[in-house]
Amino acid sequence: MNIPSFEIYTEEEAFPDLFAACAPIIAAGGAISNPQVDCVRVLGTISLGREVIGTGSIKQPAEEFVTRVSNSSRVPLHGLRELGYMAVEPPHRGKRYATGIAGLLLAAVPDDEKLFSITTEDNIPMQKTLLRHDFVMQPHVWTGIVGGRWTMWLRN
Repeated sequence: MNIPSFEIYTEEEAFPDLFAACAPIIAAGGAISNPQVDCVRVLGTISLGREVIGTGSIKQPAEEFVTRVSNSSRVPLHGLRELGYMAVEPPHRGKRYATGIAGLLLAAVPDDEKLFSITTEDNIPMQKTLLRHDFVMQPHVWTGIVGGRWTMWLRN
């Protein structure tokens, strides 16, 4: 039985190669087809042996994205960073790996830093992960440009 390892990498470290391993996992999650490394400030990985099986990040999203999501969610987000790109490969889901990587990512930012996260209305596992880390769902749900009904979550 392999025991997963959880690692955190900061923007000062060279993680483009790691992100290349994470991008297909993120894309397979269905929320975004082309994740971008340039917005990532802290990268987290979950590995079994040498295989990356999950990921998450603290992102500084592009201003265009922030404006669009802010308008859609009716929540002012300018200046906030995002807990995002959270994904675990399907055979490894249901083991709270996302909760573990989210905890390590959140430990890498100041306790008083306000963060946001978005997820689809039907993504109950991610919603549970956010609740476990003191994120609060905001009241407005919207239809996203990639489809689905989206929910906004804030911490602090």
